Amino acid sequence: MAKLILASASPRRAALMKQIGLEFDVCATDADETADGSQTAEQYVMRTAMKKARAAQRALFPAGGASDENAPLAGAGGANALLAGVAGANALIADAADANMPFAGATGANALFAGAVGANALAPRTGNANAPLAGTSGANAPLTGTSGTSGANAPPAVLGPFDCIIIGADTAVVSPSGEILGKPTDRGDARRMLRALSGAWHEVYTGLALVGMAGDPQGAGSRQAALADFAMTKVKIADLSEALIERYLDTGEPFGKAGSYAIQGMGALLAERIDGCYFNVVGLPLNRLAAMLASMGCDPRN
Repeated sequence: MAKLILASASPRRAALMKQIGLEFDVCATDADETADGSQTAEQYVMRTAMKKARAAQRALFPAGGASDENAPLAGAGGANALLAGVAGANALIADAADANMPFAGATGANALFAGAVGANALAPRTGNANAPLAGTSGANAPLTGTSGTSGANAPPAVLGPFDCIIIGADTAVVSPSGEILGKPTDRGDARRMLRALSGAWHEVYTGLALVGMAGDPQGAGSRQAALADFAMTKVKIADLSEALIERYLDTGEPFGKAGSYAIQGMGALLAERIDGCYFNVVGLPLNRLAAMLASMGCDPRN
């Protein structure tokens, strides 16, 4: 199995990875998590997750030719082509959009147009929009296509195997009004966020980014590929009195948490219902992570 590296200092994400039996090292990074206002929530969390993964790659393998975080996949429109958004668990498309627009929509729930960094970059295969792989042949092909199968029943894409996989993750909360809420800057900001969430449903997004490397990660001949996806869960917060908000702020728990609450802690008293993956709200959607690791040739379920 590939060596796994978690590009996060979050003890919650580390605990969840241990919960499913994964062994890994940690390389915490200080990537910029500022939302610029021009991105959707899924774009923001995937791009930030990729920033973290690429920052860890550069820190650990400075001579390994790590791509800029804004160009996680090459091969569709040149070296600066960006990873585009997902429509379903495995849907990725390489897009040649403007550098400030790293994520665009994919076609078809099962669409997967993938590529690799450098000389092995692939162009998407034309044809059925539901075809899950951009196929190629030869020993150096980073992806191998399916044979005679397309649509929803096609086998999952496998980019690996890789010797090392770096995992980046980022979580954001979207308020009922559509504001992307990251970590509060101070008590007043945390109070504002909790007031905004009180008595309503909101959405929690976690972006995942995987960077796989095969061969010598410091060498020019190493093979690399990147993958990004996200999960979304809806959460209903109870009506919060001002006194309850102040008591919760006094616990210190809201600080350092997206949306100013932690559902796995005292924040559980604030949440009435959830619709979707609980682990996504904690910060790491385990089922989605397992599927992505499987696409990298490192399936934790086997």
